[in-house]
Amino acid sequence: LLRGRIVHADYPREAVMARAGGTVIARLDVDSEGRVAGCAITRSSGHDALDETTCRLIRRRFRFEPARDRQGRPVASVTGWQQRWWLQAD
Repeated sequence: LLRGRIVHADYPREAVMARAGGTVIARLDVDSEGRVAGCAITRSSGHDALDETTCRLIRRRFRFEPARDRQGRPVASVTGWQQRWWLQAD
């Protein structure tokens, strides 16, 4: 990962109101330029807003060092991401 992150301020309002939390695991398709071309949830947090927000922000913000083939040329690749969402106790 070269850049991009998800911070507490990104917590979806709907999930805050529902006091929802959990861990999202996503499969990321990274193109040869290091951009996330696809994001698929492989393990849901159990709350749609958390899952959808995770992929939306990853596609928008994350940039990766591209994988390289044997000749050193950038190529598309697949990686994963685990995002833990939790609300601090009052």
